[in-house]
Amino acid sequence: MDWLGVLRASLSRLAVLGMIGVAGCASAPATPPGGPEAGNSAQAIGKRATARWDALIAGDLSRAYEFLSPGSRQAYTAQDYAALVKPGLWKKARVDRVECAEADVCVAVVLVEYVFKGMTVTTPLRETWTKAGEEWWFVLK
Repeated sequence: MDWLGVLRASLSRLAVLGMIGVAGCASAPATPPGGPEAGNSAQAIGKRATARWDALIAGDLSRAYEFLSPGSRQAYTAQDYAALVKPGLWKKARVDRVECAEADVCVAVVLVEYVFKGMTVTTPLRETWTKAGEEWWFVLK
């Protein structure tokens, strides 16, 4: 067999191995770190973080206050919270990912878009969420 034949045979083998590898990855179920429960938690936190940011962007601070953890609500009244928050600054927010290192504490990374000196800026914010009872709550720090 000449060198061109050897090259074709090698490329054929590589192509077959590549297809097997891709098929194997596609069929493997994705299990988030922390097990399947972490995936459910991440999904629940993603929905609540999105709803909280929708309220903040809309300027509905009383609705956004409802997402605060019981401990945060003990430390801050709704009026205190409203004084801390500056509505109108943010334009968009999107949950990028949720990291759950513990069963009852997770971090949501939210990409927040705002305008600064005429330029649109996107900044990642790390939000701590904690589980109390059956619900996830935002921890105000």
